[in-house]
Amino acid sequence: MHPETVECHSLSAKQAVQRALDLKECERSSSIVAVWLALATGEHRGEALGLIWGNVGLVCKCIRVEKQLSSRGVRRNPKSRKPKRNLVIDDGAIVFLIEWKIMQSDLFYQGSDVPGNAPVCGNDANGGFTSSASPTMIIYAHAIEQNDREAVGAIGSVLGL
Repeated sequence: MHPETVECHSLSAKQAVQRALDLKECERSSSIVAVWLALATGEHRGEALGLIWGNVGLVCKCIRVEKQLSSRGVRRNPKSRKPKRNLVIDDGAIVFLIEWKIMQSDLFYQGSDVPGNAPVCGNDANGGFTSSASPTMIIYAHAIEQNDREAVGAIGSVLGL
């Protein structure tokens, strides 16, 4: 038996900006970061949840999508049409991710470097991937149509922290 299908609708640029503002005000957690990544980059839920730090280029401003987290918590190849790809991220995304990486370092690694194989949306020092973002991700995943440059630009400017 297949799980219930959830219909996703794209947000308008105004709605996307409001969601970004809401997320910016939230206390940071692995779930908030996963939702933020999906909204800011257009990543699918599983791709955001399966992202590791080794695939985040803070200097080159890109994310390499290579794996996704399955509903069973296993990293696997993505199911999307372009499964392995690079996503360009803006300065706001860089700041957001750097702040989160510092928080992870303090929370899980006693201030030491976060390993490259650690999940970006991890919830512990043992490399545990979070799956608690799933209900919220349904609201935000696929939020912006891929070609809606106006909305993407608006999100980038709002998340410029």
